[in-house]
Amino acid sequence: MSFRGLRPIVIPFLYVSLSLVVGLVVLMAFDWNPFEVYGLIFGSVFGSTDDIFKTLIAATPIMFTGLAAAVAFKCDLINIGIEGQFLMGALAATLVGNLPIGLPEWQHLALAIAAGGVGGALWAVIAGLLRAYRGVHEVITSIMLNYIAFEVASYAINTLGTTDFEGPHGILVNLQLPKLPEIFPQLGGTLITVGFVFIVLACIIMQLIFKKTVFGYEIRAIGFDQKMAKRSGVNIPKNVMWVMIVSGLLAGLGGTQSVLGEYHSFLKGVSPTPGHGSIGIAAALLASNNPIAVIVAAILFGALATSRTYLTATGYLPFSIINIIQASIMCFVAIGYAKTRISRNSSEVNL
Repeated sequence: MSFRGLRPIVIPFLYVSLSLVVGLVVLMAFDWNPFEVYGLIFGSVFGSTDDIFKTLIAATPIMFTGLAAAVAFKCDLINIGIEGQFLMGALAATLVGNLPIGLPEWQHLALAIAAGGVGGALWAVIAGLLRAYRGVHEVITSIMLNYIAFEVASYAINTLGTTDFEGPHGILVNLQLPKLPEIFPQLGGTLITVGFVFIVLACIIMQLIFKKTVFGYEIRAIGFDQKMAKRSGVNIPKNVMWVMIVSGLLAGLGGTQSVLGEYHSFLKGVSPTPGHGSIGIAAALLASNNPIAVIVAAILFGALATSRTYLTATGYLPFSIINIIQASIMCFVAIGYAKTRISRNSSEVNL
C-alpha cells in the first residue's frame, strides 16, 4: 500500500505523537516525571470498565459536532457555527421538553429530540442560504450567528425561565434519554445513553452515503473542485443548502443529547458543553473528514477530557498538561489543514 493510502492513519498518529512530545518537554521543563503523569492519564482512561464508559460519555457530544464538521468539510464548507447550532438545538429541546402538552413521555421525548435537530438545522440554514445564493462566506456568518446564539440563550435563561424549571445551573429538563443499561442490563450502571448508539450509527450511515450515493458523490465533487463539479452539472446551491442542513441537524442533536442525556439542564449563558464546537472541528480534521474515523478522534478528545477531570479531582498539579496536549493537537491539525488549502489553491492557480 502506498503512503497516500496510509495517509489517513499516519498523519493523525503523527499529530498525536508530536503533541505527546510537546507535553513531555513541558513536563520535564517543570521537573515533573512525564512517565508518571502519562501513566496517571492512561490509567484514568483505561484503568477500569467504568473509566472507559466515562470516556465514551465525554466523547459522545464530540462525535456529534465532529460528524457535523466533517459533513461540511466534505463540501468544502467551513462550518464554524457548530457551537451556535449545538446551543440552539439544546435550547429548542429544552423548551419543547418543558412544554405542558400532556403527551406520553416517549412521545414528548421524541418531539423534544426532533425540536433539537430542527433548531440546529434552522440556525445553520441562515449561513447556508447566504453562502448558496449570495456568496457570503459561511465562516463570517456562522461566527456572527454563534454570538447571537449565546445572547439568545442568555435571554431564554433570564427571561423565559420559570420558577418550576429554574435551577442553580439554568433551566432544568425532566425528560431523559434512555440509558443503555435499561436496554442491555449486562452493561451495568453506566450512564451512557442511546445517543451514543445513534451517533455511531450516524457516522456509519454518513460514510455509506458519501461512498455509495449520488448525493455523496456530488458533495465530494464540490469539495474536490467546485468549478469542475459545476461544469459536470452538479447543482452547487442546492447541495450547499443540504449539507448545511445536515451539519446543523447533527450539531443540534448533539446539543439535545447533552441536555436530555447528560446534564438535564440548560446552563446559564453558555452551551451545555462549551467548546465542543471547536473540538468537533479539530476531531473532523484529525479524522481527515472520514465519518468512521471521527468516532476514533472523538474518543481521543473524550479521553483527554476524562483525564483532565480526573487530575483536577485528585488535586494533581499538572492537570493543565491535558490542555497543552489538546491545544497542540489542534495546532498541528490546523497547520496541516492550512497547508492542504494552500497547496490546493496553488494547484488551481497553476491550472
